[in-house]
Amino acid sequence: MMLLELFLTFAQIGAFTFGGGYAMISIIEDECVEKRKWITSDQLSTITAIAESTPGPMAINCATYTGYMQAGVPGAICATLGVIVPSFLIIYLISRFFDNFLEITVIAKAFKGIKVAVGIFDCWLSFFWWGVCCDTIDKGCSDVLWLD
Repeated sequence: MMLLELFLTFAQIGAFTFGGGYAMISIIEDECVEKRKWITSDQLSTITAIAESTPGPMAINCATYTGYMQAGVPGAICATLGVIVPSFLIIYLISRFFDNFLEITVIAKAFKGIKVAVGIFDCWLSFFWWGVCCDTIDKGCSDVLWLD
């Protein structure tokens, strides 16, 4: 029963959270700390710190640790699969119908708009970092990078 609950909880988190691992932290806190009391707030802070410093997506690392704390290795596997499966299924379904998906006028226009927005953002980011680099060289590294 615990394994199914771990899977379903993290599947819900994985399916309805947009924005990546950082966006999932508050939902993981709500579900795992507040509602289910699987881990404490301090443990979540520790999990987050460890997840940021280890390879792999943070949400997956958090799910794995929480699952392990509740049910050992089987719990870790179920929680990890729970957070991965929804995204996998969504992307798989979109890829199966992508050609048909792009034939929908609104979707096609949205993708064109997204391409333009990403291009503009990349240009802005390039100019921003160019300015930071120039300031660093002009002022000396210690002033800009706070290396006093």
